[in-house]
Amino acid sequence: MGNKVNFKIKFGPAGIGPVKEAIKNLEYFKSQGLEACEISFTHKVYIKKDDALKIGEAAKKLGIQLSIHGPYWINLNSAEPKKIEKSKQRILNCLEIGTYLNAKYVIFHSAFYGKSSKKETYENTKKAILELQEIRKEKKYTPKIAPETMGKINVFGNIEEISQLVRDTECHACIDFAHILARSGGNY
Repeated sequence: MGNKVNFKIKFGPAGIGPVKEAIKNLEYFKSQGLEACEISFTHKVYIKKDDALKIGEAAKKLGIQLSIHGPYWINLNSAEPKKIEKSKQRILNCLEIGTYLNAKYVIFHSAFYGKSSKKETYENTKKAILELQEIRKEKKYTPKIAPETMGKINVFGNIEEISQLVRDTECHACIDFAHILARSGGNY
């Protein structure tokens, strides 16, 4: 007999609303039978530490698993080293606030191919994620790093690339089925 993996799929919305309404929204999600919520930091991390601690505690009491979607301005394969560093800092900011929120994952769009080959893009992305994993451990940030599968063919993140990142960096993955469908041209 092989190892049996037990897991439960949890459903919930993307978006927690304004900080002042976050706990009320979590209570509403729970009343609707939802058990998860992705907090969208798509433009910036907008929740401060004190609020994050309160929201995280409320989510825990309600049995709602939180995750974070990092800012869209991430490219771990930029031709400009400064942009890679800023991208890593955005992910680290999410990991820090995610620790206060008791978030399980920090999800993000990891890279663009640009003028790089797929292999070079993979290696640059892998290097950056390994560096992030090291900092995550040093700072004792609790969310797991989870690059997301992407829908456009000119963007890094097909299922094979993300699967290989998981093997090579011990990160987790966010499988976006709509992105996979779009990338395949409707042919799963």
